[in-house]
Amino acid sequence: MTEVIDKLNAKQLSKLKITNCLGSVGGDCFLIRGKGANILVDSGFAFCAEEMLRKIKAELKNEKLDYILLTHSHYDHAMGIPLIKREYPEVKVIGSEYCSYILTKPTARKRMQEMDCKAAKAYGKIEAADLTEELYCDITLKDNEKILLGEEKIRAIALPGHTRCCMGFYFIKEKLLVSCETLGIYANNMKVFPGCLIGYRITLDSIEKVLQLDLDEILIPHSGILYKENIKTYLEESKRVTDECKELILNAHCNGKDFNGIVEIYKERYYSECISESYPEHAMMANLSAQIPMFINECTLYN
Repeated sequence: MTEVIDKLNAKQLSKLKITNCLGSVGGDCFLIRGKGANILVDSGFAFCAEEMLRKIKAELKNEKLDYILLTHSHYDHAMGIPLIKREYPEVKVIGSEYCSYILTKPTARKRMQEMDCKAAKAYGKIEAADLTEELYCDITLKDNEKILLGEEKIRAIALPGHTRCCMGFYFIKEKLLVSCETLGIYANNMKVFPGCLIGYRITLDSIEKVLQLDLDEILIPHSGILYKENIKTYLEESKRVTDECKELILNAHCNGKDFNGIVEIYKERYYSECISESYPEHAMMANLSAQIPMFINECTLYN
């Protein structure tokens, strides 16, 4: 099967100029050159922020960076913010109200720093200094709230499921959705790695919400862009794999498997070589510690 995702490393097909500015695999950072505003989507890890900044500055040259759209508060998306703010002091971070709250919590900041250090070790890099006290949102948005960034009119879309703070950003004129991991992580050949961590039903509700949007493009975290003819297929696969993951975990639980036993079954089904490149095992284990009990606690009530 011919791969359909635009990884933004060849001819630009998007209506907007979008560049992958990732400092290291496993993180997430895209630069959007919008009309009247330069907008970063997420900010990657802290330990590789210098490489990320090098790529951003190479694209912007002498232009300023105006905004960071934060899809959620996980370390691989948010930890680069302090170093970006030091380089571009006028940049404004935009996220959901709950995302803003999470970034102020000492326990959350400590966990984010710990996970960033684990990622640095996994990739053979030097740990970054702890700058988590400089993590915060400048602007918070509610579901369906609209904001003008330069000449780009954007609508915030709450998409809980991966986290409670997940938010997508809909570029109205271009019909582009900046998505989040609630919709799943794109693996390859239209295969999707399940992204729901904190709620099964709210994840399905979020996917259905996106299915109702008029979309020409969807920017998928850790991946690239899917265009109109492939968007519905991707979203339907996200729904299918969410249900499949639920059944896999519940069946293993009902057959007496403990957490480690369920993890082995899960890895055999979903943890392929293509996904491990951007999703290290320590990150998967951290997510499974939330995902497995979530499915068991929520879904056994309905089975």
